[in-house]
Amino acid sequence: MEQCCIPLRLYAELCGEFIKEVLDHLNVNVFIYDEEPIIGQESLKKYPAHCGGLYLFYLKKKGTDAWRPIYVGATKQDFRMKFRYHAEKGIIAAVWSDSGILNDHELFAVCTHYEGASGRYIKSLFLDAMDFYKNTLPARPMSLEEGYPYEWMLNNWTYSWNWECIEREQKIVRGIPAERCGELFVHVFDELNCNDFLFDKEPILNVADIKKFPANLKGFYVFYLKSSPESNERFPITVGVTKRSFRARFEEQGQHGVLSKWWALNRSDMQVYAMCSHHSGPAGDLMKRFFLRSMSFPLREFGRKKRPFDFSAPLPLKAINIPYKRFLAKMKKM
Repeated sequence: MEQCCIPLRLYAELCGEFIKEVLDHLNVNVFIYDEEPIIGQESLKKYPAHCGGLYLFYLKKKGTDAWRPIYVGATKQDFRMKFRYHAEKGIIAAVWSDSGILNDHELFAVCTHYEGASGRYIKSLFLDAMDFYKNTLPARPMSLEEGYPYEWMLNNWTYSWNWECIEREQKIVRGIPAERCGELFVHVFDELNCNDFLFDKEPILNVADIKKFPANLKGFYVFYLKSSPESNERFPITVGVTKRSFRARFEEQGQHGVLSKWWALNRSDMQVYAMCSHHSGPAGDLMKRFFLRSMSFPLREFGRKKRPFDFSAPLPLKAINIPYKRFLAKMKKM
């Protein structure tokens, strides 16, 4: 690109790489529906019907992975209901009726666990920083230029995106370190009848160790650290939900995610383990949302560090001031 700098407020469809990084920074699983385009009413059934919050619509050119974000919103309704409205007379309907777009692009969506004040605040940041094609009135043509690379935007964009301020003022990242909440995770898994100790004596030391995980099951999972297989002190470092099998997801994490990043540290004092839960779909999403909203994790979804690890003594269950009993009651009703 020839420009020495870029405008203060720019077209969102050229900022796909940057927006993915923003969502990743916020611990949003941006890839959960990234292979499933919105192509009809039936395709809306996969979106959560039990929660709402911040969401983003984006286009991808067929055969590529490049995002073109076109609309950002926040809903008090559940995502499925809101998207059905969009399919009737909103953004989805507008895209479906535009043959020029659908000739070579497909529509996708990201749903986040940020609701209420946090969801509205993040939405306002996006709209203040960028001009979204479908949020814009009066309407303008969509830009089909090549998108800005993430690193290039960091070096040339003059907009100030102060993450420390966001996290402090909006309390998006909670204060309690997840590493100190191992007892809570064990208690939750036990209450929900998950076989949480199945692999508790078997560290994941390399790619070969991943083969022991189920190739026919999917759902919610936790990566945690222990100093030895016999230790009962567990330090959770990240959570996730996979729509593929645990083995397939962990193999991906072993190539360029949490596992590969941990192995690269070559630390002999801690080894990584995993808990796998059969809770998938809405139940798995609820579990992930509860943990991400209740505590601060040191690693993002694919292994980049958010902050230093906290290996202080694990907190006893009675010292963890999180409303987990209400969460468990809701889970047991699902």
